[in-house]
Amino acid sequence: ATGPVYVEGAEPGDILKVEIKEIELDQEGTMVTGPKLGVLGNEITDFSIKKIQIENGMAAFNENIHFPLRPMIGVIGVA
Repeated sequence: ATGPVYVEGAEPGDILKVEIKEIELDQEGTMVTGPKLGVLGNEITDFSIKKIQIENGMAAFNENIHFPLRPMIGVIGVA
């Protein structure tokens, strides 16, 4: 989630329109897996954290595995 974002003059019940003009990715992301997390959560017994390098619009999971990225905004919260 992104936010909360404060909007001057907005009141509870107002409708806000947001236009996303660009999404910039950092050079690194973080992947977390663990029990009861995600689709394989019932199969996993330990927590694991892995840093993932971002290169040319791809997530470099390891030397041989690269996943294409499709950045998106999931949720934007307002204050």
